[in-house]
Amino acid sequence: MAIMPSTAHAYIDPGTGSYLVQILIAVFAGGAFVLRTFWMNIKALFSRKSKETKTDGVEKNTTSDEGKKVS
Repeated sequence: MAIMPSTAHAYIDPGTGSYLVQILIAVFAGGAFVLRTFWMNIKALFSRKSKETKTDGVEKNTTSDEGKKVS
């Protein structure tokens, strides 16, 4: 009993509360970032063919525009 008292006379200051709020905000923001990143990777996995055709079309247009001379 002398080592572990039955009651703890502890004080939680306002800084502790704001620290806990900061931790909760960081957890939600980090979780949202991770979910968004994984969702974008999953979306890209299923739509790779359409992205490749779009970039190929853009690359062809830019190379054809470079070959033209402006008078």
